[in-house]
Amino acid sequence: MKSKLVFVALVSGFAIAGSVNASFISFGAGGSSPDGSVSASAQFTTSNNGTLTVVLNDLLSGIVSPGQMLSDIAFTFGGQVPGTVTLTSQSGALVNVNNSTVTPVGGSPTHWVYSGGVLTAISGGQPANMILGLSPNCNNGCANFNPYINQTATFVLTGTTLTAATTVLF
Repeated sequence: MKSKLVFVALVSGFAIAGSVNASFISFGAGGSSPDGSVSASAQFTTSNNGTLTVVLNDLLSGIVSPGQMLSDIAFTFGGQVPGTVTLTSQSGALVNVNNSTVTPVGGSPTHWVYSGGVLTAISGGQPANMILGLSPNCNNGCANFNPYINQTATFVLTGTTLTAATTVLF
């Protein structure tokens, strides 16, 4: 159960006061997933405190299948490699989905991992804490992957030599 994402739209970057570097991308896969389309955005922000913050948003409305949920994103670093990169925190509102009913649940996401340039909810088996879009009208399979992260997830990664000048490539 892995959504394949193809970058389609916007890639832009900017620097603020020399201490932060941010890039925003929007991507979609019109029909490349066997379960239907995918639409999402991602923002990558590096800073001089050795962190990379990744904010993923599922923009798709009317999701009908778990295959349309965000389950991963792959990226690499340009220029100086930032040493060992570790996922240090993940956050987002957790919800359970049963057809078109979305019910908030307590807790925080804990199932995402970062390895080999991929930030993923699929590690060693069934995905967990995939990112859900707006207004789902899901088939019964969606309940098999509860809980989801509701629309937006934030991930903080650290690297021994990450700086605001570190670039992220898609």
